[in-house]
Amino acid sequence: MKMKNFKMAYMLLFAACTQMILAFAPNKPVEASDYAAEFSQKAATALSTTNAVDGSSLGGAFAAGDYLAYKSLDFGTGGYKKFMLMLSADAANAGKKIEVRLDSSTGTKVGEITLTDTKGSQIFKEHYADITAITGVHDVYLVFPEPVNVDLDFFLFTTYMFTPYAGTDNGVYYNTGGLAITETKEDKAARMQWWNDARYGMFIHFGAYSYLGGRTLNSTTGAFTGTIMSSGVEWIMKRMAPADAFPKDIYRQYCSAAFNPNDFNAKNIVQLAKDAGMKYITITSRHHEGFSMYDTNIRDFKDYKITKISNGGNFNRDLIRELADECRAQGIHFTAYVSLVDWYDKTMYPIYGTKGGYNSADITAGFNGATVEERSVNKADYMSRLKGQLKELIVDYGAESIWFDCRKCKNRQRQFYCQRHIYRRCRRY
Repeated sequence: MKMKNFKMAYMLLFAACTQMILAFAPNKPVEASDYAAEFSQKAATALSTTNAVDGSSLGGAFAAGDYLAYKSLDFGTGGYKKFMLMLSADAANAGKKIEVRLDSSTGTKVGEITLTDTKGSQIFKEHYADITAITGVHDVYLVFPEPVNVDLDFFLFTTYMFTPYAGTDNGVYYNTGGLAITETKEDKAARMQWWNDARYGMFIHFGAYSYLGGRTLNSTTGAFTGTIMSSGVEWIMKRMAPADAFPKDIYRQYCSAAFNPNDFNAKNIVQLAKDAGMKYITITSRHHEGFSMYDTNIRDFKDYKITKISNGGNFNRDLIRELADECRAQGIHFTAYVSLVDWYDKTMYPIYGTKGGYNSADITAGFNGATVEERSVNKADYMSRLKGQLKELIVDYGAESIWFDCRKCKNRQRQFYCQRHIYRRCRRY
């Protein structure tokens, strides 16, 4: 994506939140599995599971009256407006409730979550509740007033306020109507201050495609064909013959596995940017080819990443971590590029999926599946994992903005990747 197309990206900035000793910041994700067992009550059928996108969740059959305790969340002077719980549930449990209470299982109820069908045991969806004002340090209890089978990933509290969607998030249509951001002009100005002041930064396109240097591969043998692309080499997987259907296994073996960027030097890169007067660096964490350039722990994505595949599986460096740490060390803002397209992913391959192009009126177009419902489930699965990577980049790697790339997302296809839905999720952190 060229700089002139920056308007297609959402800037997603967040303010650092101080964590007090022995107390958690409420807008930091709290993993469901981190409950305080000695203060909790749960049926033996509620166990640790691997269903969540990062392989860590807590789920099963909870009995009526069960509760999970999370100790010492510091709400400070307040201002929290929403509670978000990431969970997976089926149609049989849709409509059941999870209460949010303070300091005990019978303490003040500050909110209540209503479960929805997320369309699959490994498809996790944000569930929101308006909450009453909370200040100071409190224990948070998730209380199950009735028997329920549910899988919990994490929760958080947020000061970000919005109008809920009119439709459903995991059905055929991710309804983006009725979304109103209630941020004041002053709050937005404060959030965007560093970006508006920075003005000048470095954008790094770097991935397995860099190894090819524009050299195309034979789709059967993986040998170089002798043809060199003159531009757009980050698109080489799509453009090599057969166009839109280059074999994944050939690309993986002869491009991604051969990629061995041992000379990557984060310190030199950041110093170069700093010497040029740049204030931020953006790097591609995962481009359209689907290859993650960092040590992601998200299901499926983690099987196709630099620390597992490159140099024949012997490349053990996390380049995004190195760059993020060096940016902070030298006082440069670290930001990350994320592609909304993934030519390698099972939900979309063959490239753009079996259904066809971006601009179809069917907003499940591009995902695999013979029916709208099948494509909808694949879409929900991909979105669940995509948001898991966004959580990693923002929370674990400290990305101060996210540059989304979705070439040709036009008209109704802006809903194709549910851009407002993703924006709402990123603003939680």
